[in-house]
Amino acid sequence: VRTLKERIFCLHDSNFADQVRSGLRRKEEESLVELKALQDKLEKARSDLDSSNDAKAKEIDHLTDKQQQEVNVITEKVQALLEFRSGEFERRRESFYKLREEYILKDQELDSLRKRATGSV
Repeated sequence: VRTLKERIFCLHDSNFADQVRSGLRRKEEESLVELKALQDKLEKARSDLDSSNDAKAKEIDHLTDKQQQEVNVITEKVQALLEFRSGEFERRRESFYKLREEYILKDQELDSLRKRATGSV
């Protein structure tokens, strides 16, 4: 048989143990809520990072496409210029040969006229 003092201490110890367990449960629940909040925050940060990376990748793709279009335009202009110059070279060469033939004919004609004028035909 326990004395009143022992019963009070037992009761006090029992109440204290219940309070400690209750406090630990409350702390565990608070920790779980904090953990869930941190997990949600981490998930949002990952999502934001993925969105940011996607946006940057799209921007890079857009800039790359734009630069490729600019390169294509410049290439087309250079190609057209080369074709024009090539055609211009051909026209000038043909013109040179025509002028050369005309010069030879005029020179022969002039030579023939000189010979007639001097009577050495």
